[in-house]
Amino acid sequence: MLGQEVSLGSLLIGITGNSGCGQTTAAEFLADHATVCFLDELGHRLLGKEYVRKELASAFGNPEIVSMSGEEVRKYLSNLVFDNPKLMERLNVVVHPRMARWVRNAAAALRKREGIWILEGALLFELALGDVFDETVLIRDSLERCAERLVLRDGINEEDAKKRWNFQLALEEKASMAGTVVDNNGDLEYLKRKIVGIFQEISKRHLD
Repeated sequence: MLGQEVSLGSLLIGITGNSGCGQTTAAEFLADHATVCFLDELGHRLLGKEYVRKELASAFGNPEIVSMSGEEVRKYLSNLVFDNPKLMERLNVVVHPRMARWVRNAAAALRKREGIWILEGALLFELALGDVFDETVLIRDSLERCAERLVLRDGINEEDAKKRWNFQLALEEKASMAGTVVDNNGDLEYLKRKIVGIFQEISKRHLD
């Protein structure tokens, strides 16, 4: 539980995991049970903001970024940063504080309402957001299986898929911070049963 008072009927759950682990799919399985938001969507919306693009244009020394669409910026930066830790840090300095601030402000507002909200994102612990939630759930799988999923989903090669983990905390470290760990080593029906069952247990523990 958070150190703050929680409104009756208010429950915030974070679902995380490294790229390709299946945390997005797990969160989608709960869309009929709670309001589900996705951290990636927030990141994409930020790239669509002109003031953010101006900062990125300055950080990357490319004024053309200002006139790009959010999707064009995302693709442009993706081709740069995953091969260059210094460039990744430049991106993170601009985007990550805004993402974290939005999540904390949203969580504070939701604490005043009744309902169940889920935020899914690979970077919840990297953004030091673990304390925002009543419960955190880590979806875990092997790097090899995750890379296979990313190759199919994003159309990238296996090497580039594996590089994404270089910019995320180790799963073992995340497991030590998460309240619940789900090993996504079965099929989709297995994952659905596991995450729905865990959601029901968490809801019962906090709201009954």
